[in-house]
Amino acid sequence: MLPLIDLPQSAIDAIAASVPGGMSNIQDIYPLTPLQEGMRFHHMLKERGDAYLLKVQFDFAQQTQLERFLAALQQVIDRHDVFRTALHWQGLDAPVQVVLRHAVLPVLHLTASEIGGDAMGYLNRHYDPQHYRLALTQAPLMQAIVAEDATTGRWVLHLLQHHAISDHTTLERMFAEMEAMQSGKSAQLPAPQSFRNFVALARANADQAAQQRFFSDMLADIDAPTAPYGISEIHGDGADTTEHRCELTGKLAQRIHDAARTAQVSTASFMHLAWALVLARLSGRDDVVFGTVLFGRLQGGKAAEQVMGLCINTLPLRVSLGQLGVAESLQQAHQTLSGLLRHEHASLVEAQQCSAIATGAPLFSSLLNYRYSQRVDALFASPVWQGMQVLHFDERTNYPLTLAIDDLGDTFSLTVRGTADAHPAAVINQMCAAVEGLLEALTQQPAQPLAYVNALSRQEHAQLRVLAGDDTTAVATQTLAQLFEAQVRLTPERIAVKCGAASLSYCQLNERANRLAHALRQLGVRADVLVGLCVERSIDTLVGLLAILKAGGAYVPLDPSYPRERLAYLLADAQPAVLLSQQHLAGTLPPLAAPLCMIDDMAALAAWPAENPQTLNSPDDLAYVIYTSGSTGQPKGVAIAQHAVIYLWQALQQTALQALPPASAVTLNASLSFDASVQGWVQLLSGHCVVIVPENIRADGAAMRQFLAQQEITLFDCTPVQLEYLLQAAVPADNAHFPHTVLVGGDAISPALWQQLAERQQTAFYNVYGPTECTVDSTIARIAPQSRPNIGRPLPGCSAWVLDQHGQPVPAGVVGELYLGGAGLARGYHRQDALTATRFANCPAIGAKRLYRSGDLVRWNDAGQLEYFGRNDQQIKLRGYRIEPGEIESALRTLPAVGDAVVLARADDSGESHLVAYLLARDGQSIPEPAVLRGALRLQLPAHMMPAYFMVLEAFPLTPNHKIDRKALPLPNRSDQAAANHVAPRNDIEATLAAIWAEVLKLPQVGIHDNFFALGGHSLSATQVTVKIRERLQAEVPLRVLFEGADIAELAGRIAAQQTASQVTRPATVYEQEEI
Repeated sequence: MLPLIDLPQSAIDAIAASVPGGMSNIQDIYPLTPLQEGMRFHHMLKERGDAYLLKVQFDFAQQTQLERFLAALQQVIDRHDVFRTALHWQGLDAPVQVVLRHAVLPVLHLTASEIGGDAMGYLNRHYDPQHYRLALTQAPLMQAIVAEDATTGRWVLHLLQHHAISDHTTLERMFAEMEAMQSGKSAQLPAPQSFRNFVALARANADQAAQQRFFSDMLADIDAPTAPYGISEIHGDGADTTEHRCELTGKLAQRIHDAARTAQVSTASFMHLAWALVLARLSGRDDVVFGTVLFGRLQGGKAAEQVMGLCINTLPLRVSLGQLGVAESLQQAHQTLSGLLRHEHASLVEAQQCSAIATGAPLFSSLLNYRYSQRVDALFASPVWQGMQVLHFDERTNYPLTLAIDDLGDTFSLTVRGTADAHPAAVINQMCAAVEGLLEALTQQPAQPLAYVNALSRQEHAQLRVLAGDDTTAVATQTLAQLFEAQVRLTPERIAVKCGAASLSYCQLNERANRLAHALRQLGVRADVLVGLCVERSIDTLVGLLAILKAGGAYVPLDPSYPRERLAYLLADAQPAVLLSQQHLAGTLPPLAAPLCMIDDMAALAAWPAENPQTLNSPDDLAYVIYTSGSTGQPKGVAIAQHAVIYLWQALQQTALQALPPASAVTLNASLSFDASVQGWVQLLSGHCVVIVPENIRADGAAMRQFLAQQEITLFDCTPVQLEYLLQAAVPADNAHFPHTVLVGGDAISPALWQQLAERQQTAFYNVYGPTECTVDSTIARIAPQSRPNIGRPLPGCSAWVLDQHGQPVPAGVVGELYLGGAGLARGYHRQDALTATRFANCPAIGAKRLYRSGDLVRWNDAGQLEYFGRNDQQIKLRGYRIEPGEIESALRTLPAVGDAVVLARADDSGESHLVAYLLARDGQSIPEPAVLRGALRLQLPAHMMPAYFMVLEAFPLTPNHKIDRKALPLPNRSDQAAANHVAPRNDIEATLAAIWAEVLKLPQVGIHDNFFALGGHSLSATQVTVKIRERLQAEVPLRVLFEGADIAELAGRIAAQQTASQVTRPATVYEQEEI
């Protein structure tokens, strides 16, 4: 009786007892297809709604027409076994499909009084698959809900059908048979083909070894999912998705057919390649993998073409962009797709296991369904359908982004369905652009690498140009020295600089700088000549800086607190013509090849003129060379021209400092060796007073707070860490002053600090971002309520582009590398031409602009602001996942007791790498135990992003520039946390669960804190676990709980709570048809 499956009689008896009519009503029992198994899994995963419940709505002019439609549908059910099929799995080792001899379509009639006026609205509210479901154990897997619309007088049919018994071709043939029946042509219909025979043939033709070789060859080195817009969640239910359509008609459709014919490939192959190009842009990957829906009937001969049922299958397709030409890429895609068709009935789960993707992670999160279809109006063009209208046809999946292409012969109909964060409206435009880009490349540049083919619409290109900003600026006509001297003439007696009790007016500062400048001229300082400046924080700092600029040279700041060896390296690399220093530092300096000039040798300098020296240079000459950390381990000097500093000054004047009062007190907080100092001293050009912050209070929040009040500081610049120290300091009653404007930069601002700053309306806080190579600040964001951390928009005169690894623009919402351009760009790296050519490059894709590759990962958000995602060299790759630590850090900072967090991948004492979270507690609070932290994080993060170690620190180690020193964070040790050790079960429930996990996963032992998927579990084995828990512990554990990362300890707690509850819980996998 059951040639396709081996079931014990007890299992058959149990199935018979659960169906209407018992054993006599059972026609057949056989296994599920792989895709049916996947749909059953997603049905079990959710407690409401069903991603694979299809909805079709019709309305009829007459009730008699509706009745004829339903009668014809019942005849189709009677003809085809698949429509009399239900799924069963309770108490079975593997699920089966059970075919009944008789099954009646359930029809629910609703009266006008029940639904009110709007029939469709009522049906959608109460019977929409987003929250309504059918019981998969009851055949047929269909339901009809009928209502009369009192407002129109027409009859509305809300037809639900589960995808497990049908595909697109089946639906078309089902309606065709119903048409024949209503036309009196039933006798002309071909004999029905059994779905069982189709399943048997598919199983007989399956060559497991060949399948494994094919998928291993295609996927073995794929170790991370293709996630458009960073979306990798594939356990959705299709709810909250929107649909966008377009048609490729006329000449464009003909060009597609011609291009495919010329290349001797199918149009399906062409469209698959175009979709791969779109996904490459959306995911930032050259190797993309996506699901493709296969027809499923190609290997079954003529009979298979007439089979009703779920014959299709979803399998992965890999397309590699790389440096292959377009024509060659098309051939490769066609060959891969052709090879895939030979294994069209393979299991998706088994195919994924041939990849290097970690168990439990998705291989892809997008789907392409290419099919040969009829138009809906053609499908229902027969006179028998007169008086009937198709109101709505709804197909959904569990994937967050799907593309359906209906090949209608002379046209192509494209439908993109996606969640809001998948931007389906933009994606469909990108697909159309990719099609046109491929066509153009195939005809004009067939050898052009596929990665360089355009996949953005004209509207997106225009949007990105607007977002990037206008980097055109007026040409600077004066040098920094000339601008300073103009301000001296305006306000000669105004205080220009203060340091402790000492101060100088603009006139005094100018005269001292002039005398020193004349001395430097005598020593050969001219345009682009470097002068080392090694002084302690004092008024001498600005005297020396201005003197170098007046002489025409460029300053190289050298911090006297640096180790002697580092100073020696900087001097040897910079090769300054002169070194300026202070007399008491002379004995600490390394041996010099250049002459040494003392700023504080007042007697020697008094002999030089106090008048302004003659201007010998232009704004295009160098202003300074500042050394930053280098990837080679040695610092590299960044050479900045004077016009770039002038641009910075003007840009800040137009934005953050527009409302700054005249003659404000502004801080020089950062060391002169860091470029943030430039935005302080450049305020001399605006007539402000530069107040030098003493070194001993820069890391003391209370002392800094007092200093700001005593000096009546109006503009303060600082790092986020400094600002946190400042805000945490107690404020005396007589010390309530706070700066008018604060520029925060140098590091990312945590959400907690961002919110705290946004609430302080009396001060204007700005997040300023920019690498040294772009003259301090490139973008700016006002920290305001109802906003989340971002780095804002480009400053005037700056441009910001988000590009992929090939220098191509990525769509808004997609993470890419930030490229910066405009007036602030550095000349390059001092004496490092090769490195300069690598980091500063012309980008043809955006008009051959010279841009700087920042190495920072960003994306444009919906508000047109740049969101920062860390460095591209901080991205973590762990156990097959690519992880952005910033995402985990953001989640940790949302926890009430966590003040700040840093996440790194570090090796513990075993040598194995783990995610380590370093935490600071909020004031007055204690960080909870790791189990509590994990429980809270599970609400925000997938299991693979869960830290293995949580290390609580008193403070983060800081670099000299007050940034977090990640290299100095302590290494984890396994003995520090029990999470890294095996923990045996502590009670009977935990022991039973551990035994189930070990049995399903075929492991000798399992600890109560182990992660199911880290041990090798997957979606199918997870369903086995839930079934065995029900059998052995009489408890219900929703499948989603395992996917949320619950360990045995947590599951045991849930089950214990169920067992002590007074009421019996209805089994979670037996669902009734219920109204919501």
